[in-house]
Amino acid sequence: MDYKASPCNPFFYHIYFMRCYIKNGANSTYYYKDILRNNDFVFNPRYNRWQKDCSSSEGKKYARFCRRRGLNFTIEDPKYTRSTDYRQSFFKERPYDRGRKYRCVYCGKLLKKSQVEVDHVIPVDKAANYNKYKRLLRLSGCKTINDVKNLSASCRKCNRRKSNKAGYWIIRGFLGRSFLYWTIKRTFIGLFYSIILIILGVCIKYYV
Repeated sequence: MDYKASPCNPFFYHIYFMRCYIKNGANSTYYYKDILRNNDFVFNPRYNRWQKDCSSSEGKKYARFCRRRGLNFTIEDPKYTRSTDYRQSFFKERPYDRGRKYRCVYCGKLLKKSQVEVDHVIPVDKAANYNKYKRLLRLSGCKTINDVKNLSASCRKCNRRKSNKAGYWIIRGFLGRSFLYWTIKRTFIGLFYSIILIILGVCIKYYV
């Protein structure tokens, strides 16, 4: 079988490309370097792997090629990969949340811009590895994992606690953007403490 990649038709601009990586597996890529170069793969010495942007059909072809030759093949989908400019995109779309401050969506703390850590509410690795999070991302109206709709302001402490957790943290991440959410939460917390203080007052009055 000839593994020479055919050039893409310039009229098919709708073809979706992904980045393919080939590296040493049971066998070394050294023995196939000529084939890889002929297929427009470029060697990245930093990560010791060959890489190329290819269509899904090409990806399947290279996956078979690697499987038969004992090489390690992986695909990185740009839609579910952390971009280098997601922080800039967030601040461009949301100059400020409240006045000249941002609010941590998880704890409600007000932050200066320099204190903000931009968090992916639906974690990057969850969307990259699980279909249910890909569906959740689409239901949230996000085209990619770096869509501004999936980005939120977070304080350093909450961002470290959340890490790549999902579930309850995702719910908090989306609800925490709403000023109404924090108003209601403060009201209920204030009411709860008021009731506790009243009960303690009654207990002290009659039992002390």
